Amino acid sequence: MHVMPAVTASIGGLTISNGDAGQQGGGGILNDHAILTIDRCAVQNSFASQSNSGGGVYNDGSGNSATLTISNSTISGNYAYFAGGGIYNDAYNDGSATLTITNSSVNNNSAWYAEMFASDGEGGGIYNGSGMVTITNSSVSDNYAGMPVSDPFPAGNAAASLTTGH
Repeated sequence: MHVMPAVTASIGGLTISNGDAGQQGGGGILNDHAILTIDRCAVQNSFASQSNSGGGVYNDGSGNSATLTISNSTISGNYAYFAGGGIYNDAYNDGSATLTITNSSVNNNSAWYAEMFASDGEGGGIYNGSGMVTITNSSVSDNYAGMPVSDPFPAGNAAASLTTGH
């Protein structure tokens, strides 16, 4: 699902699954410089590959602004090649990205990539790239950053919690 720039939209009661971001971020939902409210939804089993971020949801405020409100929803089982397996909140390049999560869960998501003999990944659940994040009465759990290997110390940052970028 791609919410186009300068649009204000609300979605409710939907299950969005098995999405593929292709050349952009946001395997399930791309909030592209818009205002989006998600209520009573599940975003699941979607992915952002090819060096992209935001397996479940990409809130893209880079160079401009984006606002994403998630309530009474579940973001689970999503994968990002680089960062934000569940959600990527992007305010880079002098942008503004606001993410508000209420009465929701972000769980069982992953972010990892591998190059030669190294693996990495950031923000398995949520990656915050210089934006504003508010989480109320919600859980961010059982997420994974870094290649899933049996090594007890795989590379990766902030698997089960929020990662704040530069």
